[in-house]
Amino acid sequence: MAEEKQSVEQLQREKLVLEMELVKEQLEQLRAKREARKRAHGEQEKTLEEGRRLERIVQRNCSHRKGGKGDDLKNNRGSDPNGSFADQQMPNSQVWRMCTRCFALWKPGDKSKTHPSGIGYEQIMQWPTDNSPAGSVQFRLAESEKREGQRELATVSEE
Repeated sequence: MAEEKQSVEQLQREKLVLEMELVKEQLEQLRAKREARKRAHGEQEKTLEEGRRLERIVQRNCSHRKGGKGDDLKNNRGSDPNGSFADQQMPNSQVWRMCTRCFALWKPGDKSKTHPSGIGYEQIMQWPTDNSPAGSVQFRLAESEKREGQRELATVSEE
């Protein structure tokens, strides 16, 4: 009987040791997965930042003008006096301007110091362009006179 009790206790100890080893292996696998995710995320962040850096370079070097031949076309160095812009009036009546060459986007309040192109919103809106602004308005935001502080959508019909 004493032998059986000793062998049961030994088996229970071995079981505990094996269970602990199993838990340690599982923890190591989880830590390895976590590290792999961190590395992958870090690499993705680096790739995105590099893309943003290149985009800023392209936008800073773009002339934002129409025209050009040969290398001027590839390097966004148009020579036409008119800007290569697409203007869009937003539902809140703001006008956003986008360069159709480098895709720089200007919104009201953009300053030359902080905008990737080095040109502020007020400046870029002064540049001449012979493009027509987008004219279709699907809806606009209007202040509700019925309930203070709430906004409602008002359909705009163009006649």
